[in-house]
Parts: sequence; C-alpha cells; structure tokens
Amino acid sequence: MMVGMCLVLIVSSSCFGGKRKPADDVKADKEVSIEPPYSINLEKILSMVTPVKLSEVAGEIRYVPLETSESCLLKRVHELAFFNNTILVSDFSNLFQFDDRGKFIKTIGQNGNGPRDYVNVNSIVNDDIRNILNVFTSGKVNRYDKDMNYLESIRLVDRYYGGLTTPWGSYFMYLSSSFKLVGDTSTVYSFAEIDTSAKVIGKIPNPSPIVSTYRGMIYAPIPFYKYEETVRYMDYGNDTLFTFSENGDRRPYAICNLGSMKREVDTHGFTPGQMEELSSKVLMENVCEDDRYLYLTLRWGVTDNMQYILFDKRNGEIRNVGKEGMVNDLDGGIPFFPRFIREDGTKVMYVDAEYVLEKAPSGDLASDLKPDDNPVLVLVN
Repeated sequence: MMVGMCLVLIVSSSCFGGKRKPADDVKADKEVSIEPPYSINLEKILSMVTPVKLSEVAGEIRYVPLETSESCLLKRVHELAFFNNTILVSDFSNLFQFDDRGKFIKTIGQNGNGPRDYVNVNSIVNDDIRNILNVFTSGKVNRYDKDMNYLESIRLVDRYYGGLTTPWGSYFMYLSSSFKLVGDTSTVYSFAEIDTSAKVIGKIPNPSPIVSTYRGMIYAPIPFYKYEETVRYMDYGNDTLFTFSENGDRRPYAICNLGSMKREVDTHGFTPGQMEELSSKVLMENVCEDDRYLYLTLRWGVTDNMQYILFDKRNGEIRNVGKEGMVNDLDGGIPFFPRFIREDGTKVMYVDAEYVLEKAPSGDLASDLKPDDNPVLVLVN
C-alpha cells in the first residue's frame, strides 16, 4: 500500500500562461482560456473515472530505492526534501540523508533533549537562498550548512508543523488548523510568516477554525507549496486554495467544491459506525502544480484510500484519474501521481516497497526489493 500523505497573488502572463506557445496554437487557446480563481467542481466528477496515461504529462521515469540497513530503517515517510543533490527523509523521530541514487550517507543530528538534538522532526525547510537546512522541532529550529554540519539552534515560542522558504527569503510556516499563538489567544491562526531569526512578521487567521475535543489541536496534511514567485496554501478542512505574495496579501486561486461529498474534519470521538460512514466522503489532502495542470489528491474518510484529480488550467477540464494514479505507459510499471513537484519540474512520489512488489512483481526494480525495505522514490520528467 502507498504511504499515506503528507500561499496574495502577483498576476502576470508568466505565472499562469505557462511557456510561450507556437503562433498557430495561440488562437485556439484564446478561445478556451480561463483565468484564476479557478472553479473546480469535484463533487460532480467523483463517480466518473477517466484513465489518463502518464505519457500525457511526462516522458521519462526513474526509480530511487532508498537503501535499507540497520542504520536507516524508516518507519514511515513524514518529511522528504532534496538538498544539495541529496535526499533528506524523516520518519518524525529521525532524519536520514541519502545520495541522489538512494545510497545511505548518514543520520543528521539525533533525537534527544540536548542543545543540538531534536525531540521530533516536525518540518524540514530547505533554504536554497542561504544554502542551509532548517529542522523545525518542538520549541526551536536547528540549522545545518550545505554539508549538513550543525550551525546553531534558535529558540521558538511556537510549534510549526510544516513550512517552506518563500521566493522572497522569509519562512512561511503551517501552525496546524486550530493553533493560537503565544501572547495572542483571541484568534486562531493557521499560518505565520517568520524571518530568518524566527520572529513572526505576519499571521493568517483560519476563516473557519476547527475546535477539536482532543487537546484543542488538529494536525493533518494540507495543500501547501511554492510555485514560481508565490506560495499556495489551503487551510485544513476548507475548499479554497489561496495564493500568498511578498506584500502580505492573499487571493483565492482555486475553489475546490466538494459539496455533499466533503467529510467532517474533526473526527475525534466518532463511533466505529460513524467512522465507516465517513469512508464515503473526501477531504482535500494535497495539491501540486506545473505550467499546465493542478494535481489534486483527495483522501477518502480517514483511510489510506486516495482519489486523484487532474485539472487543466488552460481549458478548465477536470478528470478523475482514479484511486491509483495515472496509467504508467512509460515502462508499464506502477501507477503514478505526484506528491510534489521540484522547482526543476521533476514530479515526485514515494511508495512502499511492498506496493512496488504488488504492482510490478516481475520488474528489475522489484527483483532487489523486500516487502519491509525502505520506500522507493519515483521521479518523472
């Protein structure tokens, strides 16, 4: 089974029009061209699956099995990042570094309460601008240089559950869906923009905060990524994908209408019968974007079952790809759907070794795998 997953708008033709097209294509595109905010009626198409071939969005595929040894056993993939031609993977308790072919290099830092330790790896924020890595943990952020040598720790007053470096150099951090900042308990904030010393320089309230009966806190994966010169995000349990820009403004980018198919977001205390009922409802889990498409991942109930949607930004076409992903006609291997897209355009997902053996038992990749091996990265261009 696949591992379960887990930002005001500067409008210009380069942001949304994609690459320049040949002159004979321009007229046709103008006839059907649409502009954000996009309206994506998901409820309407959830019962209609349209198979999509991977070759429609990519031409090459490669696999990177993460080396498995006693020194690097991954319980799960909580965070994954690419930094200086290496791969960083955290299972929440530890942070491992692999080379670009998946060979284990070393463990970064250690789990503990020492001044250089981390309690848990809440978030890995790759800062290409300053060529450092930020590891956000409980109450602080640990920083490492390009060779993964420890630099310093900065104390925090808040706990961050996800983050990225903005195109303009600050950090944009996910606080969770019902987090109140220290010193400001009157408003529920989902996101905060912080500077390089971890000082809060901007906060974004959740328009419909979820008040959980479980310690007042909910944390779940959300759509949250960087695209060109902007940041995109969607609050947990909401339907609108926003664009956040350098001047602190935000605007709707895509309205994802789930209608009656939208599931409850606070499921703590639900009976088994109610939980089973939720399995027929969906919630937005992830969004990726390239110059042509939005790749939407929905989760059924609180299960590991996903639903994958392809939205064409040029003409508004919505296709329900199904529960496994796009048909892999590049090599006949496992189905594909991206978890995130790197700045160079590489689309990335990761899957359990067991899933590879199930879907491609006779391939060269599967011949070297065991069911309990570390996950396999799948990259397409």
